[in-house]
Amino acid sequence: MPRSCSLLLALLLAALVLPGCDLFQEDEDDELSTPEGVVVGNLGRFGAQNGTLTFYDPQAGQVSGRRSVNALVQSLALRDERLYAVLNDGADAGRIDVLSAEEDAYTRTGQVLFPRPPYAVAFDGDDRAYVPAQTLGEGNVATQSIVYELTLDPLAIADSIPVGVQPVDAVVAEDKAFVSNRGSLGAGTTLSVIETGGEAADALELGCDGPGALFADGEDEVVVICQGKTVYDENFDVVDQTPGQVLFVDPEGETITRRLDGFDVQLGAATYSKETEELFVTNGSDRVFRLDTDANARASTIQVPPEEGLSGLGALAYDDADRRLYLGRRDAGDPFSAAGTVAVYERTGAETFERTGDFVAGIDPEAIVFRR
Repeated sequence: MPRSCSLLLALLLAALVLPGCDLFQEDEDDELSTPEGVVVGNLGRFGAQNGTLTFYDPQAGQVSGRRSVNALVQSLALRDERLYAVLNDGADAGRIDVLSAEEDAYTRTGQVLFPRPPYAVAFDGDDRAYVPAQTLGEGNVATQSIVYELTLDPLAIADSIPVGVQPVDAVVAEDKAFVSNRGSLGAGTTLSVIETGGEAADALELGCDGPGALFADGEDEVVVICQGKTVYDENFDVVDQTPGQVLFVDPEGETITRRLDGFDVQLGAATYSKETEELFVTNGSDRVFRLDTDANARASTIQVPPEEGLSGLGALAYDDADRRLYLGRRDAGDPFSAAGTVAVYERTGAETFERTGDFVAGIDPEAIVFRR
């Protein structure tokens, strides 16, 4: 393959997939307890659609199983003892597989097919969910996209709602679904706001580039991770980059209440703990920023030391019961074809983490959830 084509493919992959997109959610009603299992969603190689799920037993400290999904794994969500795997089938289509999370077997109990690749799933109460998906225009250039509204029982598409360009995550707060419109290579700057049960979306201008992961914090604010924007010239050389920001939005008034813009880098994967009211977000390479979402302020920076044979910071999850941080890492020599690793760090103090173990996952670990 010519070098220019290979580079273009890599850029398209970066545009289509949030780094480590922590596009995962867990049932808010779960009591805080040690996880019985950890599930890792491994993206797979773009074009090969060979994503996998890795099942890890944290008590035994070993991988308990693996499952091929014959698709790219975009994100995972756990709800009511069901695992929702959001998958890109290729050929501009996708699906959500629903697996039973009651036992380690993870048998499939349901499935819904989409005419466009889905990215995430956000639940509204017990009977409805919202799934952002990309729509491609002429020349495979992303144009206005849509969010699918699902019924959960039965699992089916009920409606589709136009939103902004390349939506990548959604969250429900104050009877509204908020959708982040990342745009091509981070050029988007808006949230789409949908009245749950409604048919139209309004746009909320954020004043930051590349809105991605979304969370509802302990004060019912919507936390927005703006990753930043990258601009390339005709030779695919970087000509401009903007740093990331973290915004706090009042969902009722649809106004920005706090903006944290002191980052000197673009932002990557993120995860939120309602128990400790902490947000963890990576720079994609060697740092994890810890934010206090009660004070809406940066708290500390965790420096991740280099690991031989590993590169980047992908999937990210914090187990607040056992105070462990899980970090997905790619294979340094062959990041998009060889199996990656999940490194486990234990909290040794208010500001420090110490690596205590790791396990082999799949190609490009992108999402991590805990089964309790």
